Amino acid sequence: MVLAASLLILSIFRERYLGVWTAAWTLLVTSRFGGDPWCRDANSARYVPAVRQAGFALAIGLFAGAVFLYIRERNLLAPLAAVTLTSASFAVVRVFLWPDSLPLRVALEVAYRIILLTAAIALVRARRGRREIAPWMLAAFPPRAASELAPFH
Repeated sequence: MVLAASLLILSIFRERYLGVWTAAWTLLVTSRFGGDPWCRDANSARYVPAVRQAGFALAIGLFAGAVFLYIRERNLLAPLAAVTLTSASFAVVRVFLWPDSLPLRVALEVAYRIILLTAAIALVRARRGRREIAPWMLAAFPPRAASELAPFH
């Protein structure tokens, strides 16, 4: 439903950050629900967790990128891209080399939470002093919602 609402809002407003936000929702939905129906054999099924986790990490980076575009904080986009690509790569490597390692799983979850926390803090700082409830709610709820959607467990 959120993806459909994002597509509707994007078609109306045509803002750049809304396009990134919609791409993040699309990637999140496909990484969460994609893979199982197309994996008929055991050889391709072993790649599904890696693709899901990398897609989730990339979606989190896109959500943070949409926030940075919204608040016009372009100097944080390059570090965000580096951290996001590193997290996604680490997610893939972790699935194949150390799938049962609890400390590495915790490190990966901490990495994507830091990405979300950075975006939330930047959003709150940019909207400080304004009487808008939406940015404050957006900054408060994504880390919890992301932990419920995380495919790392």
